[in-house]
Amino acid sequence: MRFLILLFLFSLEAGFAQGIFSPFPETLKTYLELTDQQVSQILAKNQQLGEYRSAKLVRQYAVKFEIAEETGRAVVDPMAIGVRYLELETIRRELETEANKIVAEIQGLLTPAQKTKLIMLEGVLRQQNTACSAVSWNLILEPSVPGNFAAFLLQSSQVGCANQPHIGVFLPGVILGNKPGL
Repeated sequence: MRFLILLFLFSLEAGFAQGIFSPFPETLKTYLELTDQQVSQILAKNQQLGEYRSAKLVRQYAVKFEIAEETGRAVVDPMAIGVRYLELETIRRELETEANKIVAEIQGLLTPAQKTKLIMLEGVLRQQNTACSAVSWNLILEPSVPGNFAAFLLQSSQVGCANQPHIGVFLPGVILGNKPGL
């Protein structure tokens, strides 16, 4: 059973790594003015990273399962658990190092003008929490997503304020029976 779960997770991750589930966004290609060659090189680098992640994630799941087995024993071996947690941290660091390497390689494919636009996108990303707070407090409305419903679901799961509560909708005083202004 353990093998089947790991195989399923590996195949799912491999699908994401190969770009089967998410094609390169046309809006990003247009915004950065990427050539078809750049897009194919970016896809290849991301596939390389995805394959690396797949292998590491399979091992990560296996180690987590081993930790669960170890903690479920009548006599717990702290050294065995510690070694496994150390392995998890090593995997996390390896994944981070590989991701940083791939990002640097992909950015190396870009022209100076494209890098400038990318820096602007990073600035926007840094402001996301502030913008989501403004949406939560009903200072602004979250922009609607053009296109079909499937595109909306894909985009809202990646970016946006979907997990932010809208404070104006939840008024604790009203729920508890205290009406504001009375």
